[in-house]
Amino acid sequence: MKKLFQSSTCSWVFACLFFGTNAEAQHSAPLLADDPILTTGLQLSSAAFVKGQLYSVEEKFHRLLIIDPISMRVVREDPGFSEKIDKEAEIEAIAVYKNNRLLMTDEAHASILEYDITSNKLSPVKVNGIDISSDKGEMGIEGIAIEGDSICYLLKERDDQYRSQIRVFNIKVRNGKTELDYTGTNLLVQHSEQPGTDVEHRWRYSDLYFDGGNLYAMRSLFAEKGKDPCKYIIDAINVGTYRGRQNYLIDDSDLVYWDISPKINHYRNTHSTNLEGLAFRNNKIYTVSDNVKGESDPEYSGYDKTMIIALQKP
Repeated sequence: MKKLFQSSTCSWVFACLFFGTNAEAQHSAPLLADDPILTTGLQLSSAAFVKGQLYSVEEKFHRLLIIDPISMRVVREDPGFSEKIDKEAEIEAIAVYKNNRLLMTDEAHASILEYDITSNKLSPVKVNGIDISSDKGEMGIEGIAIEGDSICYLLKERDDQYRSQIRVFNIKVRNGKTELDYTGTNLLVQHSEQPGTDVEHRWRYSDLYFDGGNLYAMRSLFAEKGKDPCKYIIDAINVGTYRGRQNYLIDDSDLVYWDISPKINHYRNTHSTNLEGLAFRNNKIYTVSDNVKGESDPEYSGYDKTMIIALQKP
């Protein structure tokens, strides 16, 4: 009887260990969207959660997609946005503001916009205290994050010294219109490892997200298939430490939160992995890809699917 009990106990322990580990592996496995619309070349550069759903705007053709984070399917589009946006705009980043509005960066015009998803009203946002009119192209406004509806962080992808710049603004409402007042705080993030000499083979930040006192940044070193491996690192910046500092230099080697390269490169043969948008929710990290195959042809359909993926936080 004792032997039988020991045997049963061992079997039970083994089963718990096996199935527990298996369940944990399933729990931590990435959630990859497999919606038919993602077989086309969507340039998704942005991500933000509004009322529990993931919003993402197509950079140049301006489809505003709404994704269910459980099924990872596109549940609907917002036609009101694409009808109002300037056809030449390039929406690089979005952040939710006051629960029903999106602040977004238009890199083509080096400007900030506000979109009310309830009324479908699109408005310009005035930026005070700093001139951002030259922040276009490879040195454009690539990311945006909001802290508590009162502070806005704008990301300049890189400067002439290949540093990413994060500028801090107070959000103000004057005469019913949203404005950004520059605080003077500007963090200069030096990307210490630069394997290439041309701009396309250098590290950059591609988006920001504020969560729990930290500003998270997507650090990307993207290469086309057949070239050098792609690398993706999420950095964490304790912004309270640097508040009030002007042109303060930080080395990115001190900021590493999570190297997600192995998880993303697993899909490199089937998906575009040019990661840009970044958002957090329910202990998961969501990111989307700017599918370069769709830059000139919005109807492109091929082996490079557009990526929308959720990763369990480490």
